[in-house]
Amino acid sequence: MITSQQFNPLYGINGGPGAFWPNAAGPTKGFVDVSKQYQKIGVRRIRFHDYFGAGDMMQFFPLNGSKNVPDLNNEDNYYWKETDRQFCKIRDGGFDCLIQVGQGWRNMASWAPFEGMELEGYQLNPQKPTKFWPNINQIARQVAPDLFIKYLDHIWSLDPDHNGDRYVEFWNEPNIQSINTVPPSQAPNPYNDKEFLNTKFRNYEWDGTPLQFYELFECCAKAIKRQYCARGIKIGGPALWNPGADSPVNLKWIELFFDHIRVHKVPMDFISWSLYSDEPDEFTKNYKFIQYHLDRIGYCDTQQVISEYAILFNNKTTLPDGREIPNSLLAKGAAIATSIWIRLQEFSNLAMAYYYRGNDGPFVPNGVGFPILLEQKCGQITNPNPNNFGPTGVGMFHGNGKKKPVARAFKLWSNMAHLKRLDPRDVITCKVPYSGRLYLLAGENNKNENEWIILGSYRNDLSTLNASIAISDTTVKCAVIETVLDDKVVTEEINDPQALQNIQIEPNRAFHIFLKHSASIKERGS
Repeated sequence: MITSQQFNPLYGINGGPGAFWPNAAGPTKGFVDVSKQYQKIGVRRIRFHDYFGAGDMMQFFPLNGSKNVPDLNNEDNYYWKETDRQFCKIRDGGFDCLIQVGQGWRNMASWAPFEGMELEGYQLNPQKPTKFWPNINQIARQVAPDLFIKYLDHIWSLDPDHNGDRYVEFWNEPNIQSINTVPPSQAPNPYNDKEFLNTKFRNYEWDGTPLQFYELFECCAKAIKRQYCARGIKIGGPALWNPGADSPVNLKWIELFFDHIRVHKVPMDFISWSLYSDEPDEFTKNYKFIQYHLDRIGYCDTQQVISEYAILFNNKTTLPDGREIPNSLLAKGAAIATSIWIRLQEFSNLAMAYYYRGNDGPFVPNGVGFPILLEQKCGQITNPNPNNFGPTGVGMFHGNGKKKPVARAFKLWSNMAHLKRLDPRDVITCKVPYSGRLYLLAGENNKNENEWIILGSYRNDLSTLNASIAISDTTVKCAVIETVLDDKVVTEEINDPQALQNIQIEPNRAFHIFLKHSASIKERGS
């Protein structure tokens, strides 16, 4: 139970810890299990999503290109090998798990979302190559809710002794328009509700109308809640993509979704959403937008969950020598992520947040990227501008298990767990140069009131000037400062009272200050 005096333990990630396709040919060779790395930095929860095979309905229940749905009661029609391998890694690592039901990004067999396009991706079961279901919405509605209950029964048979609530998230980002698809010829009209509800959407996970999705969500949420009412099940979803985006189509999709939930009394213990941004203010905007709708429809007990968040993958920094380096490989990326994590602590109704992602996964080093927008000319579907994520991947850890700066920052975040919250203004005073932004949290050790911890991020792209921090309480005798750099965490101990009044923080740094009312502090490792 988290109280207002504690920090919300937002220590979740997407993906891992099992290695991706360890026996497959191609750039995934060499990826390692990162269970120990996750444990070391303080990961607590894992969202079982985007394993690009494991947990995906098209993989564990393959149609192999046929439009005929196999018998749901025949075990021979299921392929559980990869799902079992990845889920058992989560279980054996001692991590809690949010189960995402449905389909992740379509990378396990091909990028293509339409019949007739060539398979390009990796095959987890080479003896029976997976092809996409020819029609997601039609088949998903045909097999609902039995297939999804079959999946949950199987997952929970692997973890029968699980204690506590079980979070089940239905679907992922159904409100995106024209991602990984050819744009529709008829754009949805957000100014006519009836027309909008019955216009087909196209994205990588939902090729039906909004109404068809709302009804599918209703059907499965009610069935899952009813089936597992004795298990402490919490049902939610659908991982809305950037819900606060100022697009009339996006805003209308979400408004009508909430209306459907209210009118049909759909059980929804949590509403989940995703956002990729470098700006904490964007997270505040999205959180308030979702909370407005929850309050509007009277779902006052429904929690919020951020299913995916991360710094922007394509943002880079030019170094003095002229090289352009992705922020994910720089201390700046750790500072950006830390500023977001600190902002998330302001959201009282936020139950969980899952960083995207833990281990380098689908967007492999030197990978070919994926088609954000496809084109169709003369009957041919092409990918005119593939987005290449380059040599870095998007995880906190490289494929070989080595930390990136955000993973080092995550370890600092984990030090705030179980602390009693303090107002940073009661602990320190700060001077921040013009254009700089300083994000701070402060906590007190519940077992020793003489030990304080400060977590901070100083962001400033327009100045090379340092921020200055002074310890307000003159009874503090020493401090240990841990600062995330590009390739390591450096530790500095300060015992000089005058130096405690002028602690310097360089721009674009995530940092952690351990304060103690005694003569010395043993050096703390990171």
